[in-house]
Amino acid sequence: MNRTTAVGKLLGLLISLVPALSLAAPEPFDVEAKVVQEGDAYRLEIVSGGNCNTPGTFGCVEPEKDAVITFRLLDPPSGWGFNGVYVCLSDEPVKPRDCTLNKLERLQFPVTRENTPVIKLPQKNGVTYVHDIPGEETTFKLYNANNSSSNYYYILRACKPASGPDKNLCARSDPPIKNKGRGSNR
Repeated sequence: MNRTTAVGKLLGLLISLVPALSLAAPEPFDVEAKVVQEGDAYRLEIVSGGNCNTPGTFGCVEPEKDAVITFRLLDPPSGWGFNGVYVCLSDEPVKPRDCTLNKLERLQFPVTRENTPVIKLPQKNGVTYVHDIPGEETTFKLYNANNSSSNYYYILRACKPASGPDKNLCARSDPPIKNKGRGSNR
């Protein structure tokens, strides 16, 4: 099967998951992050975005329906870009080794970039390597189908690829996604 056929089949499958009655565009969210250096270490600080009512929880997203979350890396140091996103069904942050998403859960969170036909689904452990998707490395989009009332945590990872014997420099952040389920009155 060639790449175009595979992408077409994946798009058809994703479209079939959207209920026929839901013709409105997905709810848009923008989440912005910055790489912050602290000594020799780096962290990824969420500086804006989201809509949760908990103070100090930038990046927390609580969609009323399906949503597209656009992640942007603001003013990154030279060479830095998003490396991956990790999504797991949980009320608190967990590591990929402790996460298992079934096929339907994975289909709820496809990832893409602007102006590319490439769409990637998370692996069984919830990890999607966004650096494998062509396009601008400082932004990507995560679709959230929001099919059930459940909490997901996502971990964003930005890195500066290493050269020579050095290891990649990476930073991460882990704000939650609180799915209410489409049409829920919670």
